[in-house]
Amino acid sequence: MTTGAGRPTYVLHPGLPVRWWLTHLPEANEANAFRDELLSSGASLVAVDVIDHQVFTLLAADLGPEHLDPGLANLIFDNVTVTLRSMLDLGILRLVDSRVVALPAFALAGYHDLPYGDALSAALAELTGYPLLIVDRELLGRLRGVARQRPNLQVVWLPDHWGGQAAT
Repeated sequence: MTTGAGRPTYVLHPGLPVRWWLTHLPEANEANAFRDELLSSGASLVAVDVIDHQVFTLLAADLGPEHLDPGLANLIFDNVTVTLRSMLDLGILRLVDSRVVALPAFALAGYHDLPYGDALSAALAELTGYPLLIVDRELLGRLRGVARQRPNLQVVWLPDHWGGQAAT
């Protein structure tokens, strides 16, 4: 789906930007290629306004106390903040108040047994009609099952979808 300006637009799931910093995760190479090509592609992203909190939560959980010392925490915090702010300033990323999708996300989380953070992104995708861009295989399977029951929810797998976009 495209915006009024004809640019393809996707809902950004926090699992994608996490891979910009955690390169050991599956599909990190694809996530980084996506980030690097985003500006030249003309694509845009929409996310809930708490995406930074979601990214920090996922980063902290993965790194844990054995890897996340204060120096690294400061570096990562600054890098995440600057990256997201730059995307906002360039018009690549648009944030939506999470309260707009809080109730639908809560219902999705309960009805489909999804973590609330994943349900926030899914509810935003359903509300906007933009496809939800996923890089986590397990989550992809779960959300595709949800999407079969919800016609306004599109879920796309970054390695398949973005590869096709880049080739056109």
